[in-house]
Amino acid sequence: MITDGGIILVSYILILVVALSFYAPTGYYMLGEHKALCFLTVSAVFFVLLLPAVISHIVSYIKSKKGHGIPVYDLSLFIALTAMTLSLMLSSDRLMSLWGIDGWRMGYVTYIFVFYAYMACRLIRIRKYLSLIASFSEIISALVFTLGILNRMGIYPFASMISTDTSFLSTIGNINWYSAYIAVFLSVGICDIAFFIPSGKELKGVSHILRTITAWACILTGFFTLISMGGTVSTVIVFVTFMTLVSALFMQHIKSDTFTRLCSAFLLILELYGLILSKPASTYTYSTDAVWLKPALSHAGLIACVILLIVYVLSKRIDRNKSYRIPALGIWLMIPLAAIVWLTIVFMYAYPVILDDTFANSRGLIYRISGLYLRQLSPVHILFGIGPDSYFVYAINHEVLSSLLYNNFGDIRLTNAHCLPLSSLINNGIIYTICMTAFFVMVLTVFVKTVFFAKRNGSVSESVIKSTYMDTKRTAFAYAGLLIVSSVLFVQFFTFATITATPYLYIAVGICLSENLINRGNYTE
Repeated sequence: MITDGGIILVSYILILVVALSFYAPTGYYMLGEHKALCFLTVSAVFFVLLLPAVISHIVSYIKSKKGHGIPVYDLSLFIALTAMTLSLMLSSDRLMSLWGIDGWRMGYVTYIFVFYAYMACRLIRIRKYLSLIASFSEIISALVFTLGILNRMGIYPFASMISTDTSFLSTIGNINWYSAYIAVFLSVGICDIAFFIPSGKELKGVSHILRTITAWACILTGFFTLISMGGTVSTVIVFVTFMTLVSALFMQHIKSDTFTRLCSAFLLILELYGLILSKPASTYTYSTDAVWLKPALSHAGLIACVILLIVYVLSKRIDRNKSYRIPALGIWLMIPLAAIVWLTIVFMYAYPVILDDTFANSRGLIYRISGLYLRQLSPVHILFGIGPDSYFVYAINHEVLSSLLYNNFGDIRLTNAHCLPLSSLINNGIIYTICMTAFFVMVLTVFVKTVFFAKRNGSVSESVIKSTYMDTKRTAFAYAGLLIVSSVLFVQFFTFATITATPYLYIAVGICLSENLINRGNYTE
């Protein structure tokens, strides 16, 4: 097994988990700037340290008889990087595009390090450290989530993190930044419980018990944070998570007991949140139109939990009594259908008027402005963009766009389109956007194929997997990849790429692909 550079890569990941989670030297003031500069500094050091190992693995891959050319998703990423380079060359402010706009820093150099982290995780095998990474991430994120919960209760353990803007939470920032962070780390905890950690009689050893505790700490605090933070995008995370678990249940990759525990935990946390808010307190910082507020106060969590347990009991009875003609999984079909109806009602309640300027906290206005933005671009800019992270700078130098931004937002900077594909189209062009879309589509396809292959064959044949690494583990990594990628991309579709989530997303993709593609001609053992 290839281990060169493994310890260095693991150290890099663990440092990033801590640094991007907690680093806030001046509180919320310039929080994004400080975290971005921290990421750039740490990544620059490990870029150099990992370079010999990465080059060695690339050379080894090229020389290997198992090599069948560059995987199409990696090729797509390389073309996207080339398109971004051309976009940088076309930028009216190359220095700004290189480093990114201040307070944001999602420029060219940031993405170089992000893509480099992905390739390092793809090439360097760190399998024996993954349990450590998962547990460590769960502990750190549980602490971050706990701080966010305390903030919603009006409790601020750190004076520097107090803000008059209640959308700022924990050590991450506003709800848009926080949502993507939650999408990554809550997914880690859920996947750990659902697919990686043995349960029941299979639970043995102190390490497994500790892993279970850390995973549940992440899940419970993550659920409470997700519900209490108030952002409507939280419904997207809940929906993607729930549908992934339902799919795993139907494919018989998780037990109904595990599914019931996870869903019950969310519903009971929702009920607990409602009980807390039912008692008046002047310190609460929740919004009166928060998307989960009405379900919490109306005891929807408790009612849904009772229904869930009834369905669970009925399905167990059907499993035992073979005389029933209706399969037990058919009973579970009621749950996703009910969830879809429920979330649709919640969404329509939050947005009674769709796609006007007030849609989704003025996103309708931002999308309309971005549409006008595209119509102002030249054919060359349509192809290659105006430059990485140049959305705001280009607009203020354009007569029509600058007046439009000033009339609607005043002195507030609009640094992106609040929709990742739209921002990518404007900043980096249509070629980059198509390539990155293809990259994630192909990655998700790999994971989906793994899930269906494992289901259809029961276990992967010896010709595919010759090692003792079980097919259940490969399936687990496929689900982990599906959940993390889907959650983050859905969140970023309504928000934007942030330094507190984007590096973790690509690291997770690299790790899940590395473990999923074992002995398929993509690596040398």
